[in-house]
Amino acid sequence: MRRVLLRPVHYSCPSFLSSTGLEDRIPQHAPKILHDHWLLTITEQNFIISKQNRFSIQGFRQAQKRRVDRMQSGDRLMYYVSGLRVFALSATITSKAFKDVKPLWVGFREEEEFPYRVRIKPDCLLRDFEYLDAHQLAPRLEFLKRWPLERWQLAFIGELNLLSRKDYEMLEGEMLRQRDNRLGNRERRSRKPIQEGNQPLEIVEDRALDVSNESIA
Repeated sequence: MRRVLLRPVHYSCPSFLSSTGLEDRIPQHAPKILHDHWLLTITEQNFIISKQNRFSIQGFRQAQKRRVDRMQSGDRLMYYVSGLRVFALSATITSKAFKDVKPLWVGFREEEEFPYRVRIKPDCLLRDFEYLDAHQLAPRLEFLKRWPLERWQLAFIGELNLLSRKDYEMLEGEMLRQRDNRLGNRERRSRKPIQEGNQPLEIVEDRALDVSNESIA
């Protein structure tokens, strides 16, 4: 009796899959990339500087090198303006970290640089009167539970921290609600007949400063 040796078939082998027509039936799952959610504590002066640069780039101090090196395209960045104690902007990081010593932001010391930088794009920028009051939101943030509630400001002493996705989405959800209220009010105002050249200043400002989805003044 003749013995036949059978070679094992590897069902993941491309030649087998293509010959049997199974290649198109097997889903090609790309590895899921987990993005970080960052909290940036920034002075009001430096926030204005970033705005003047159309929120296209953000720099960090020398001490933040390790954390900035960890950043990747798709990470999210929440801005906390320390002097005002408000959340003012959510953004998405669009590049890996790079080094640039061109003077832009102002440090506590004259020689201080912000050499580690990333490219960003703004997602939701609130107008001054819409900024989220951190004092009101503090009790809802998991990030602040490590500190006594009455001393929540201590959590924002560091320049750069990680937020949970839950905290980030809560803050951004409140921002979007503020923005949508403004856009809804603007839409209702625009339904009223207004003669060209006599538009109220607030409507003109809305159109010029709607930076959430259009442009940055």
